[in-house]
Amino acid sequence: MATTASISCQISINRTLTTGVDNASTPNVALSAGARTSLTSSTTPDVENGVAARLALTAGAKTVDLTAIDDVNGATATASGKKVRAILFRNRSSANNMTFAQGASNGWTGIAGSWTMTLLPGEKRCIDLSGVAEASVNAVSASLKNIDVTGTGTDAFDIALVWG
Repeated sequence: MATTASISCQISINRTLTTGVDNASTPNVALSAGARTSLTSSTTPDVENGVAARLALTAGAKTVDLTAIDDVNGATATASGKKVRAILFRNRSSANNMTFAQGASNGWTGIAGSWTMTLLPGEKRCIDLSGVAEASVNAVSASLKNIDVTGTGTDAFDIALVWG
């Protein structure tokens, strides 16, 4: 199986300035921050596999196990022994915040040791680890595998990640 990942956490802005504004002699301004990264099995770092899933909370909670994560096609994949290159979280709730965090038990510390982030309704967050020093990213293992998600009721969220 060949896997290719295109990771883009980028903002591009194009503005046309009106006359009478500083720098109006250059009326078209383009600003960009971020970059697109393409990874394959032969790049450094590499990417071997990945999953994308829409999951629902049960009674306001869900633990995502990176050693046995269900993909949208129903297959179960494992990142065991691998390093996550990029991960995306999306809160699909239209009304409630959702918190993503290192699992309380066997928590995945790949982002930066102990971590937590709260996403507003509809917010998504992409974390590109492909440019981080290899030694700084922990491999998924039996003791570093869980992401805890908390929110409201049966609200849904998307998670997508690639590893190598």
